[in-house]
Amino acid sequence: MKTPPQSTSLDPEDWTSLRKQGHQMLDDMFDYLEHIRSRPVWQPIPSEVRANFREPLPQQAMNPPDVYPYKQPQMEKVFAAFRAMLLKAAGEL
Repeated sequence: MKTPPQSTSLDPEDWTSLRKQGHQMLDDMFDYLEHIRSRPVWQPIPSEVRANFREPLPQQAMNPPDVYPYKQPQMEKVFAAFRAMLLKAAGEL
């Protein structure tokens, strides 16, 4: 008799910690947006941020708490770079 294949789930193991992590990420984004008017409209993309976009994508799943705090110091630079790219694209339309 054949054993049925194991099913895999994309559901998180701990919904409570995922929810907490998501709320922290949203709070950080809103903190950034709250003060966005005090930032320059455009600034060059820092080379270390540009280099992050050239890194290969992960090949295996990672837990959000393992990724986000590590990347958090760079998030403001990433947000600024993304905003600069959007503004540049909008100007070229």
